[in-house]
Amino acid sequence: SIFGDELRDLRSRKNRQKWQPLDILITLKPQKGMSGPAEVYAQIDLHVTCNDKYPDQVPKIVLQNSSGLSHQQIAVLYTELVELTKRLQGEVMIFELTQHVERYLHENNKPSYSSFYEEMVSRRQEKIEYEMLEKQLKEDKERQLLQDEIQKRQEALKAELRNRKESIRLSGDRSHNPFQSIPSSPQERSRTYSRRRCVSSSESSDSFLCDHRGTKLLNFDYNKGI
Repeated sequence: SIFGDELRDLRSRKNRQKWQPLDILITLKPQKGMSGPAEVYAQIDLHVTCNDKYPDQVPKIVLQNSSGLSHQQIAVLYTELVELTKRLQGEVMIFELTQHVERYLHENNKPSYSSFYEEMVSRRQEKIEYEMLEKQLKEDKERQLLQDEIQKRQEALKAELRNRKESIRLSGDRSHNPFQSIPSSPQERSRTYSRRRCVSSSESSDSFLCDHRGTKLLNFDYNKGI
C-alpha cells in the first residue's frame, strides 16, 4: 500500500476468506511541498466505508481524530469530500479523496495558538490584511472601469472626427463637380430654362428703365402748336 502503516484495514478478520467491501482508516498529513518536508501542525483520519455496490454507490465518509484543525475547518473539509464523491460516483475514488484531504491539510497547516490573546491578535491581523486586499481589488476594478470608459469616449470621438472629415470631403467634391449644376431630367431642365427667362426678362426691363430715365413725354397739339 502507498500509505504504509498509515492505513488500517477495519474489515472483520473472521471472514477474510470471503470477499468484503472496503472499510479502511487512513491517517493523513499535509501534502509535501516543493521545498520538501515541513513541520506538521495538522492531521486527520479519513474513515472510508464502502458497500458491495461501490463505486456505483458512493462510500460513507467519516473524519475523526483531528489535530490542528478547528471544527469549522473540519466541517468545510467534510462538505468538500461529500461533493467530490458525488462528482466521482461510478469511479474508483479513494485515492482522489486522500489527495484532496492532504491538499486541504497543506493549506491549513499552521501552528496552534499558545493563548487566546495570541489567537485574537492573529485573527485581527488576518482580518486587516483581508480588508486591505478587498479594498485593493475594489480600487483596481474601479480603475479598470474608468479606463474602459475613457477608451470608449476616445473611440467615439475619433469616429465622429472621421465622419466630419468624410462629410467635408464629400461636400468639397460636389462643389467642384462641373456637372453638378446640369439638370438630370427634362422637367428640371424646363424649370431651369423658365427661371433663366424670368431673370433675363427682369434684367431687360431694368435696362429699359435705366435707358429712359430722365426723359419727358411730349404731347403734340397741331391746333395750338408746340
